[in-house]
Amino acid sequence: MGIILAAQVLGETVGMTLFGRLVPAGARRRWTGPLAIGACGVLILFALPPSLGVVLPVLLLSGLLGCHQIAAIQ
Repeated sequence: MGIILAAQVLGETVGMTLFGRLVPAGARRRWTGPLAIGACGVLILFALPPSLGVVLPVLLLSGLLGCHQIAAIQ
C-alpha cells in the first residue's frame, strides 16, 4: 500500500521541482490546462487489469503531470 501512495507523491515532487525551476513563469500558465487534463486523463489507464506494473507507472505519470498546481499557487 505504501509504495502505491508513494508513486504519486514522488511524481508530484519531481514534476513540481523540474517544472518550477526549468519553465519560465509565463509558460507555466500556458501549460496549466494541458497538464491538468493529462494528469486526470492518464488515470483512464486504470481500466486495464490492476496489476502493480500498471498502477505504479500510471500514478507516477499522473503525479508528474500534476506539476500544473505550482502555476496555480503562484
